[in-house]
Order: sequence, then structure tokens, then C-alpha cells
Amino acid sequence: MIDVTAATTNELVAFWNEHAPQFGAKPVSRFATRGDAERRVRELIDNIEAHEDDEAPEVTDVAHTDARSAGVARSWQDPEVRAKRAQRTNIRVDGVDYRSVKQAFDALGLPLKEHIPFRQLLKRELRLEAYDRVWEVVL
Repeated sequence: MIDVTAATTNELVAFWNEHAPQFGAKPVSRFATRGDAERRVRELIDNIEAHEDDEAPEVTDVAHTDARSAGVARSWQDPEVRAKRAQRTNIRVDGVDYRSVKQAFDALGLPLKEHIPFRQLLKRELRLEAYDRVWEVVL
């Protein structure tokens, strides 16, 4: 995965253009600001990581890939699907707010491979005591 803070703006654009279309976003020629680039690429990385465990169908030919891409792009036009995919859950850990469980795991030095199952549990429970901390979903 790309190191967002160390990457050049051109590298962030290239990363975005390579990965964003699979989530229904359009390629860009540039970002408005460096901050916007970093924010959007971090959100994209969160989406990629959230879908890492999804089992992708085996691709047998280019036509199948194109059809799947078109289907995913069409699904973004459904307001309910768009809202669920765009939803972000802010969390609070011991009184400190984070924009995602992944960001909290990064900041607290916790094992990233555990953040997705933990996020799912936290979203169900809304408040947990784990990793010697109090975790809450910010509503």
C-alpha cells in the first residue's frame, strides 16, 4: 500500500487513478490541494482494506471484467447503495476522536490485521472495552 505522507502528489494521483474506479470514483488529473489528495487516498485505502477479504470472482476474460466494472459503476447510482458505501463511522477512544477504526489502530500502534473484525464488532456494540481502552462509536 502507498505511504500517503511520503508519496509525491503525482504518486497519489497515480494510486487514485489505479484503484478508485473499482469503487465507482472517476480518475483525476490532479487534486485541488495536497490535503485533499491525502484525505481522499486515505479513504480509498480504507475502502480497499475493507474489501480485501471479499472474495472476488475469478476473471476469465476482458469482457467479463468490463461487464463487472460496468455493473459496479451502475450500482453506485442506487442512492441506498451509495449511502452505505460512503458511510464513515467516527470513533472515540479514551476521549480522543478518530475518523476510523483503522486510523485509531494506526495511531495507537495496534495490529492492523485486526481492525476490520474489530470495527464490525464495535459497530454492532457501539461501545467496547478492548486493548486496555474504551472504544465508542460517535453518533
